[in-house]
Amino acid sequence: MNLYWITRYCRKWILSVSIAVVAILNPISFSGNVCAQGYTNSFLYPFNPAVSKISFTPFTRQGFFRESDTITISTSDSSPIRVMAIDGTLVYSGTPGARQLARGHYFVECNGDRSQFVVLPSDYQGAPFLGVDADAGTDSIYSQRMAQIQPTWVRALTEGQWPVVEPSPGVWNWSTLDQAVTANAGRKIVVTAFMRPNWVTNNFLPQFLTYVTAMAQRYNGRIYGIQIWNEPWFTTVTTNGLAWGDIGNPYTGNIAVDLPVFEQTLATLIQSSRQAIQSVSPSMQIVGPDWSSNNGLTQPLMSLLGSQSMNDFGFHANTGGTPDGLISGDTNGFAEATNLFLPYIGTLPWMMTEFHPFGASALGIPTAGVDPGMPGSGFGWQRGMDRLTKTVVMWRAAGAVAIMPHVLPLCGSDLGSNWEVFGLEYGPGSYGRGPHPKTSAYLMSGYWLNNATFVDSRTPGQQVYLYAWKQPDNSSLVFAWTAEGTTAPLRSTASFITMNLFGKTNTITALSEDPTLFTSPTLSPSALMENILATLTVNYSVPPVWQPVNNQSIQIGQSLQFSVSATDPNNAPITYSAAGLPAGATLDPITGT
Repeated sequence: MNLYWITRYCRKWILSVSIAVVAILNPISFSGNVCAQGYTNSFLYPFNPAVSKISFTPFTRQGFFRESDTITISTSDSSPIRVMAIDGTLVYSGTPGARQLARGHYFVECNGDRSQFVVLPSDYQGAPFLGVDADAGTDSIYSQRMAQIQPTWVRALTEGQWPVVEPSPGVWNWSTLDQAVTANAGRKIVVTAFMRPNWVTNNFLPQFLTYVTAMAQRYNGRIYGIQIWNEPWFTTVTTNGLAWGDIGNPYTGNIAVDLPVFEQTLATLIQSSRQAIQSVSPSMQIVGPDWSSNNGLTQPLMSLLGSQSMNDFGFHANTGGTPDGLISGDTNGFAEATNLFLPYIGTLPWMMTEFHPFGASALGIPTAGVDPGMPGSGFGWQRGMDRLTKTVVMWRAAGAVAIMPHVLPLCGSDLGSNWEVFGLEYGPGSYGRGPHPKTSAYLMSGYWLNNATFVDSRTPGQQVYLYAWKQPDNSSLVFAWTAEGTTAPLRSTASFITMNLFGKTNTITALSEDPTLFTSPTLSPSALMENILATLTVNYSVPPVWQPVNNQSIQIGQSLQFSVSATDPNNAPITYSAAGLPAGATLDPITGT
């Protein structure tokens, strides 16, 4: 409570009152690092990643099975197998053969080999926001995986690059992009227009507009939109082209000079491209700027663009940092999404057009790093799985129309390229060793949020996270977890239906960093969330934070109106009250006026 005094001075009133702000809190206690779901593997046999003995049919499922499937597990030498659920439970041990399994992620081993697969619900249909890299139409294995993942969105990053479609001035070769557009028919295709050809040494903008206009004309009505450049940046200017971020801006090496020029160059590129593209294809959408670290440039860019901005704001990130991290600024995680661009784009739709989900191998296969030239993430597959679930839940709740993990349908071609960013584990041949648990988590998160409506969230103590949704059948769903490395004990969950990510009912005594799903066919999403909060141990709280208010002065006889405001770190509703108000003064408990 802040106290001020009412003082009369000369012919002015200096008015201050005692105002209290109250947020409904449910304090939490934390202890240990207990895994609520118990995700683990229990391998017993020796393993050689260079040797492949285990295979599955139907082969066209590519390790993405359905509950209705009969799955045949074979070994090349007929050696016995062990099948384990993701919680370490032994499901089967013995001679290879055919089985029907409940939904879940499964590990399989025999003497010398390991593999894995996911069983998705029979009614799995993807989700309106799920996306991946586009099918180039040249790899039947990739096409089969895409058919199982069922993405709504695809991003053609390489097929439409400027040097690919216009290798020399006025000479067009659309064959690669034609094939990709045909292979992804029925999906929302975003084509990335970037990478300056080495023959473009001057007149960058008019030649780029010729390129994107030709693309819009050719694919009018067949693609969703064109992404104007990929990860543009002011330092990547070259003299011979083929620079990743080069948008033709002048470059002096003086950041104070170059950054404003870069901002204006990018704004002009986006505005001019929108005008050119939509002059020949009015419904085609413009996506951009698709940078991953904007260093505070989103606000000035949006100011420069004004009403002629892109149609969809695109951004890049990764799961190198915890998605629920509260670090602001130039970092990865949900804080990056909320702090770096959401405050500045207004009602503009936004999409995560590229992000990299990390996590070590669940099969024990050595990883070459998170990406080429980058060391490993340093965290295990369980945390990688959890982080991807949280990423989908939090970004979707924040309004993302598309969430596209990069290279998700791919696996490494050899042990030296078994990058964490891939969505499938390395295996000899193009098949690989099935989807990584984080990939299963991505698809199951999409399953639960398919056409679900976000209702509300709570973050008590900024250590517990609850996100409440209304599902299409009007039932309620809450995703709940704690900050990494902590647990939140619960008094009782007897009155709740709790499940793991795959829909297996369970009994938990504490929330952990592994998301738990609470469901109810009768309670509203908000009521379900509040009931969960009420079961948390009460010994922790974080008070609301006041926004500064200056002294208010008026002449005698004048009326005074002003507002006070506070933010609640727990995301709970705030109610204002006041004591010591002068006669006739009021305070609105909702608005703070």
